[in-house]
Amino acid sequence: MHLTEYVISVANKTFSKLPFNEVDALVFAQLSYYDYSVFEDGISFKEIKSHKNIFKATDLKNLRGENTDEKMFNLVVGSKRYEETRVKWHALTMEKKLATQFSATTFINKDLGIIAFRGTDGTVIGWHEDMNMTYQFPIPSQVLAQRYINDVLSKIDVKDIKVVGHSKGGNIATFAAVMAKPKYQKLISDVYNFDGPGFVEAFYDLDSYKRIKNRLHKFIPVQSSVGRMMLTLNDFKVINSDDSYVMQHWAHNWRIDGTHFEYAEGTDFFSESVEESTSNVIDALSVEERRDAVNTMFDILDKTGCEYMDDITLKLDKIRFCLKEYLGLKEKNANVKRFVTELFKPMIKAYYEKGKETAQVKFVTKKDEIVDKVKNIFKKDN
Repeated sequence: MHLTEYVISVANKTFSKLPFNEVDALVFAQLSYYDYSVFEDGISFKEIKSHKNIFKATDLKNLRGENTDEKMFNLVVGSKRYEETRVKWHALTMEKKLATQFSATTFINKDLGIIAFRGTDGTVIGWHEDMNMTYQFPIPSQVLAQRYINDVLSKIDVKDIKVVGHSKGGNIATFAAVMAKPKYQKLISDVYNFDGPGFVEAFYDLDSYKRIKNRLHKFIPVQSSVGRMMLTLNDFKVINSDDSYVMQHWAHNWRIDGTHFEYAEGTDFFSESVEESTSNVIDALSVEERRDAVNTMFDILDKTGCEYMDDITLKLDKIRFCLKEYLGLKEKNANVKRFVTELFKPMIKAYYEKGKETAQVKFVTKKDEIVDKVKNIFKKDN
């Protein structure tokens, strides 16, 4: 089963009957993608269910439609398991100039507290900040996450505290937990990082990292690309997914077995080669060259006038425009151009995968039409 099916399967089981588990951690990581600014602070999911602004909470372009993200939200707010959960201290920061996309929300259910950090929301700004990780440490979202967790832990009053996040949210969840003040770090029982990028090598040498290391849990899909960015330690669990390549990053495709994920033996050649290829390119560049490459790429993306990455990666004219701009980068040195090439690869792959998916749908539709026509012919003959 997948995430929405899991929410349905546990709908009538409170946390006292079925304790919080790793799949619940992913549920709350996904819940961080919704807009809670349309509700009053402290509102429960049960109250949200009948709130006049419920549709505004899911009216975001980063969500994937009524059969996945919106469906899951509606199932959660109508579920006995989650209905008593209260939404607290929702935070959102978006700054284009500083390439900052940050959001966090705290969920409280009796003595259980979940601090959830939103991942990349599909905006060009969000992806820009992600790529800044290749030369900038810490990035703005990591700093904001550290402030947020210290603030929340200074006033929250629960016995069990989890920290969760998907994609960049997983990265900053880990960063925030590691960099939290020691007196607050002690309060955290577990940190769940779902396919989030890694860190610079020095981060893993910090005493604060070593203190919480045994409470950090990282999960990635078989063909992970995002979760293998930067330096990653081999201390993650690998989850089977029903999609391929970049679409494996989407958590709704991950397979679930009861209250746990369906695990694979390890990552495949695609994931390993992505990590090796990206690492080799990054290691060959100076910090200045990395900054130049990232800024060059996003200067090109900004020229498209698109706010969301999907508006670029799913449209052939936008892809062609970006490639034309890239081919015009004659003044850039070979290292910078090579890195820009690596940055553009996922975009081309996403367009290819979407095109393949559309073609398959058209084929199935056309096939069904032909079958129906043949059936009608036989009916007439009989």
